[in-house]
Amino acid sequence: MPLLLHFSDLHMRADRGTRILDALVAAVARERDARGPPSLLLFTGDIFDSATQPPEQATAAFLALYDRMAEAAEAANIPAVVLPGNHDRRRLGVLGPHRTQLFDLLRERADPSRIFVAGCNRPFLAELVPATFHKLPAHVIAYDSTFLPRGYVGAGGLIRHEDLLHVASLLPSEAKPLPVLFLLHHHLIPTPLTDVAAIDMDGAPLLRWLMRSLLPTVFANADREEVTMTALGAGTALSTLHSFGRAMLVLHGHKHYPTARILPATLTNGGDLIIASAGSAGRSERFFPARHP
Repeated sequence: MPLLLHFSDLHMRADRGTRILDALVAAVARERDARGPPSLLLFTGDIFDSATQPPEQATAAFLALYDRMAEAAEAANIPAVVLPGNHDRRRLGVLGPHRTQLFDLLRERADPSRIFVAGCNRPFLAELVPATFHKLPAHVIAYDSTFLPRGYVGAGGLIRHEDLLHVASLLPSEAKPLPVLFLLHHHLIPTPLTDVAAIDMDGAPLLRWLMRSLLPTVFANADREEVTMTALGAGTALSTLHSFGRAMLVLHGHKHYPTARILPATLTNGGDLIIASAGSAGRSERFFPARHP
């Protein structure tokens, strides 16, 4: 059975220590010892902490981390799929404008035989990862949910129905349909505990005051994560993914807490969905308990 290692929300930054990333590499080695070499590495966004980091330095740091992980896995050419998160697109993940420089350079510098960098195939947001690349008994779809070209404040995402239909048309007809591995950054269903949590903001006093004090007096619940964090079009996306008629594993990040659930199809020709999120793989942080009104 293939072993997939799912990472998300590394939030890499030049002025941040490497102890957590060192531990991450060690964890890859432990998984290799316990289960054998992994088949695929998956990075579902927020590779970098801010889209305003120097692109050359930031992308070189991630590629170096990949090399260390491949060495720890004892698989020099292990394939990896990497897609962007909101922090890869905006300053600190919230402030605009929408930027593409980091991932455009990452795709240019990465070895395409080892690293598939999604999120650069505009205007299409969904990409079918070539089977010759991942070599899994499944189809792999990478979706860039970070596309917010308008507006200067926002951490949420977007799932466009037409992109899902387009990538569905690329799936081959099969007598026994293969399952689908669907990758994106933003969540399709609010995650437990954090769905009522207040926006967590360490530092940036002015922005924290704006989000947690001023805006709630104008917009109800503006200080709650789910107001700005979810993916627009998530409900339609779930129905569309069911209509693929295939068993589907949806992997995402964004909320920094690991969760998993299954959504059985309600129609006989629909496919069941398993949705799993990764915790933050690159930050050590407190859990801010929900503050009910």
